[in-house]
Amino acid sequence: MVNVVNRIKSTPREQSATFYEFARTLVHLVNRFYFHAKVFYEAPLPTKPFILAPTHRSYVDTPLVGSVLKEPVRYMAKAELWKNPWLGRLVELLGGFSVDRNSADRTSLNTALAILKGGDALVVFPEGERRVGDRVEHLHEGVAYLALKSKVPIVPVAFYGSEKVMPPGIKFPRPARVRAIVGRRIDAEKYLNRPGSGSKSVSRGAILEMTTELERELQRLYDQAKTMR
Repeated sequence: MVNVVNRIKSTPREQSATFYEFARTLVHLVNRFYFHAKVFYEAPLPTKPFILAPTHRSYVDTPLVGSVLKEPVRYMAKAELWKNPWLGRLVELLGGFSVDRNSADRTSLNTALAILKGGDALVVFPEGERRVGDRVEHLHEGVAYLALKSKVPIVPVAFYGSEKVMPPGIKFPRPARVRAIVGRRIDAEKYLNRPGSGSKSVSRGAILEMTTELERELQRLYDQAKTMR
């Protein structure tokens, strides 16, 4: 792992908007007709930049983002994907950049901050890895940190049914009904504009509070998605 991470610490190559649009069109068709995916919005998506924070139960959750957002988006991808140079390059063309999930990867955080500062949308799975079951808990705090540091909103998204598409041990996706609910934005400003929050650094308390709200919202959306037809 260390060798892989060290090999890709340089600035990731630029995303190809043309290739992304082509891939997104194909993926959206698969989502719609093979996974019978439907997306529900509680409110319009905010103007970029913002962080899209989906639940994570399956490998197909990343392609499902293509049915939530039409425009090109950037996202964190596990560093192990770059063990295969061709796969790593494909991920980069689609807007991905590596993150070492086994450490506090400052390079990836700085890349994410630069992306948000540049006005792009960023996808980060706050659960960090695929989870099993209906509980949304133990979120990583990096999502809230990025939102607070960049002063951008978080948009929670719950995917339900994707775990049936590719359960553990299955190598090829199965047809299944997938539902996605895009929640209301969680604004960073309400955690920043408080007495004693004038410091340039993001307070630990603000990170914990925003993470708690995100966890609560994702659980609410996930429970709601289970009832959607």
